[in-house]
Amino acid sequence: VYSAKSGNDPTVTLSGQYFGIKKGKVYLSGNGLADPKRCKVLSWEMETITLLAPKRIGAGTYDVQAVNKAGQGTSTAAFTLLP
Repeated sequence: VYSAKSGNDPTVTLSGQYFGIKKGKVYLSGNGLADPKRCKVLSWEMETITLLAPKRIGAGTYDVQAVNKAGQGTSTAAFTLLP
């Protein structure tokens, strides 16, 4: 995962490489979360994933993990949700 853009919109776009064409799962972690929170994936392409941030998380900076059958990738402090 190279970058994640959102602001205060719950729709997030992840940019990177080699996500594959098979839809996988995306999790947010860090920023005081006890457990990683799964996001709803709207679309999954080779270099872009679009998702909805979980509803019950607060403003802050999160780690992003994208996982599918081909593998996984994590980007630390890649996503900031604004209040």
